[in-house]
Amino acid sequence: MFRKGTQRFSFHCSCFCAIIAAMAQTMPARSPGAELISCNPATGEEIGRAPQTMPEEVARAVGRAREAQREWARHTLRERGRLIMKARQIVLQEMEEIALLISQETGKPVAEAFSMEIATSLDLMQYFARQASRLLSPQRISVGQYSLMGRSSYEIYKPLGVVGIISPWNFPWATPLDEVVMALVAGNTVVLKPSELTPLTGLKIKDVLFRGRFGYSPAGRHAAGEHDLVHAGAHQCRTSRTVSGNDLQYSIRQTGAF
Repeated sequence: MFRKGTQRFSFHCSCFCAIIAAMAQTMPARSPGAELISCNPATGEEIGRAPQTMPEEVARAVGRAREAQREWARHTLRERGRLIMKARQIVLQEMEEIALLISQETGKPVAEAFSMEIATSLDLMQYFARQASRLLSPQRISVGQYSLMGRSSYEIYKPLGVVGIISPWNFPWATPLDEVVMALVAGNTVVLKPSELTPLTGLKIKDVLFRGRFGYSPAGRHAAGEHDLVHAGAHQCRTSRTVSGNDLQYSIRQTGAF
């Protein structure tokens, strides 16, 4: 998920780092205080509500993510991996609750939520936390006989900065969380737009990462050593068009549809 020999990663997003969750819907929010209503597709029952984020709030969140990324990128791969493992431990402790939420928002069986979403994301979190140094450390490249002339060549990996992720409704946990983890390990911060059909699962991702030390303290203030890297709200596709039209367009990797 990265290109060798360039400064661009398609890895999607302390001393602590973070993520920005800017959640979306098919129509723009018309006023502050607007909400998305999440319903169980099997029963039509309301599960809960998520606040929608206005366009100007999303723009501010992107600016804060860009500012926070500079500090986060200075941390070592080992430090980033350690925090990913802390978040993974929270997922392990709450996986029954998470599986039920996924089932309620998507209609898939709880067993499938475990096997196809939670189990796979736990594996990925552990893999990248442990293998980041091997995957992303500078690599020396053979230059053949040019080495006799004192020449050398290296592959050096550098983060993009702020990465945009648009995730689908049918894998609302594994798809965005996996890409967020890869982004963080690679030194990026992230703007995440979960599907308007599964906003509560997106909020749960934010919650897990908050408590894993990737953002605000529970009181809403910064804990010692933390940076402004995690935000959450709900927004809609007009913001995605705005973001993709500015200087972030080359950092955005779309992973799903509205």
